[in-house]
Amino acid sequence: MAGKDVLGGIQQDMEELEENMEQNEKAQAEEKEEVKLGRIQYKLDYDFQQGQLSVTVIQAEDLPGMDMSGTSDPYVKLYLLPEKKKKVETKVHRKTL
Repeated sequence: MAGKDVLGGIQQDMEELEENMEQNEKAQAEEKEEVKLGRIQYKLDYDFQQGQLSVTVIQAEDLPGMDMSGTSDPYVKLYLLPEKKKKVETKVHRKTL
């Protein structure tokens, strides 16, 4: 359940992450094995006067290790659909998994 803060932004509860979430809807409709990649909680704020969207990553959990040793240096990649013209990434959190 999403909560609304005092300034009119939205903060999502934890959401399940799936492999290749950035693929378009047609590719997502194809049947394939679902891979769980953890959960993420984020907050969205939109400034109507400036036309600016802010996305804040609050936390991530249950992330699997992605290299041979079973560890990872996680970060978040964000694309806005449908164009995907610009990609934004959070900083890498080294040695946290």
